[in-house]
Amino acid sequence: MKSIIALLTVVMLAAPAWALVGARFPYDEVDIYFDKPKGEVSYFEANLTLEFYNTDNESAAMLSNLKAELQLEAAEKGMSASLERSYLRVEPQSSSYMLVTFRAPAGVAEGSYEAKLEITGNYTYITGGSEKQQLIEDFYLTINIHHPPATLAATWDLAEWGKLKAGQSFVRSLTVKEVYGYAGAGNVTLYLSKTGPVKLRYTSALGEIPAGGSKSVQVEIEVPERYLK
Repeated sequence: MKSIIALLTVVMLAAPAWALVGARFPYDEVDIYFDKPKGEVSYFEANLTLEFYNTDNESAAMLSNLKAELQLEAAEKGMSASLERSYLRVEPQSSSYMLVTFRAPAGVAEGSYEAKLEITGNYTYITGGSEKQQLIEDFYLTINIHHPPATLAATWDLAEWGKLKAGQSFVRSLTVKEVYGYAGAGNVTLYLSKTGPVKLRYTSALGEIPAGGSKSVQVEIEVPERYLK
C-alpha cells in the first residue's frame, strides 16, 4: 500500500491595518495679550498651529467634523478654542497644519489658568475602502492672560494756541489719562518740556491715577515782553 503524503500549505491572509492618524500640539502654554483699551473689544485671541499627521505610506487621509474644545479652569472662565475649518486632507507619510484660535473674554482677570484642549473628528483613507475612524486627542496646557501695564497719555484742552504775543499770559488745561483701563499708576509726576523763553507754571505731583481714570492740571503760560525772536 502506497503512502500518500499530503503537503498542506497554510496561507495567512491579513486584512490591511490602517495606520494611525493623529494630532500634535507642541505647546505647553498659550499667551493671550490684552492689547486694546477696556471696553473697545469683547474678547482677545491667540492663534497657534495644530499638526495633523498620517503615518500610512500609501493612502491620503480625509479628516472631517474636526472640532476643538477647551475644558477645566479656562473653560469655567469663559475661554474657548476653535479650528479655522472642520476638514483637512493629509497625504501619505506627511502632515498638514491648521490654526487653532484661543479666545478669552475681556473681563478675565490677569493670571494663569489650567486647560485641556480636546480635538475630535473622524477620518477615512481614500484608497482601500477603510471605514470611518474616530479621532480624539487631548492636550493639557496653561493659558496665561496678560493685561497691559498702566499707560498714560496727555492732551491739551486746545490743541492749537494761536499766535502768541509778547507779555501775554494765559491758562490751559492739561488732562493726563490712563488709557487701557486695566491697571492704575501711582506717584505720577508731570514734567513739561518747552522750547523758547516761555515760562510754565503747574503742579507736577499728580499722585495716583486709577485704571481708566484721569486728572487735569491747570498750566499757566507766560510769554516774556522782551527777547522774543
